[in-house]
Amino acid sequence: MQVLKLSKLYQLSAYARTDPVRMLNDLQALLRAGLSVFDVKTGLAIVEGAPLESMPTSARERTYALPGDSDARLMISEFPGEEVSSFLLIHVLQVIDVALSQLLRSLRRRSERSAHMLASILEGRSPDGIENLLGTGGTSSGYQVVAVALGEGEKVARAASIKSLAVLAGSGGSSFFILMPEQSRNDVRQLLSRLDVRAGASSTYLDLRDAKAAAEEAVKVFSSGGMNDQWIDFAGVPVSLLTRSRKEASAVVQQVLGGLAGTDPKSTALRETLFAFLANDRRWNETAAALGIHRQTLSYRLTRIKEITGRDVASSADLSAFWLAFQAWPSYSTISD
Repeated sequence: MQVLKLSKLYQLSAYARTDPVRMLNDLQALLRAGLSVFDVKTGLAIVEGAPLESMPTSARERTYALPGDSDARLMISEFPGEEVSSFLLIHVLQVIDVALSQLLRSLRRRSERSAHMLASILEGRSPDGIENLLGTGGTSSGYQVVAVALGEGEKVARAASIKSLAVLAGSGGSSFFILMPEQSRNDVRQLLSRLDVRAGASSTYLDLRDAKAAAEEAVKVFSSGGMNDQWIDFAGVPVSLLTRSRKEASAVVQQVLGGLAGTDPKSTALRETLFAFLANDRRWNETAAALGIHRQTLSYRLTRIKEITGRDVASSADLSAFWLAFQAWPSYSTISD
């Protein structure tokens, strides 16, 4: 039976390069086991067979590295008592590795082309073949640039290629950027949420020659958000030191302070601690004395402020946001009253 299955397995490998999904489904029927190949860096499925009927929750799952790609793993889901033999497994891995080698190379080439095109656009050049990645509509209805942390770039770029998103993605300076047409916005946001990656999005632009300005705007939006903000949109929040209206004061306070804007005793105590810290130019002894508390208590409260707002007084960007909220608070508190 093992030899017969092995013979059939290599017959099915005829679909290896042309239709890997069909081959995976046929292999599932032959082996009576679920098969999927996933990416290690992102956790996303690169290709997977159709769900098997009556697969129990107690199914045994095993993962194996593909011989030709250390970033891809084969997951096998087996019915209890019907495990795939090690004899067949060696050949299954070889066949699937051959089947996906071209696809995996294609994903890497797509990421490289995407990064190259984005770099050209940010430098003011118009690369050829951009419609191949952004689709026929391209940026005709507008586009946004999204900034994420540079350290998340490789994961985001690989995920965008696996999902064949109509975007350009690549690093630029101290951030990683995604240039997305308006029609790709929801797909990008859902993907970054699944990857648990924070992002800041620029306003909508129409001319690709403005991409550099959009990228700079995206970085500012990303920096303005706290660690608890998964996705921050450009909202036009004023950056003047003094807000010009009560409406602006409300927008600044709610965006920056979040839960600290509450009127309950705990929120009030933490907010007053933050404001005292800012008023005393971040001097610990003066702040503790003004509040009548110990330095350890002040340290604890600043930690709680970071946990609630997602912002850290040790960060220049977050400190600037806190200062804006401090200046806007008198107008905001008048509205609340």
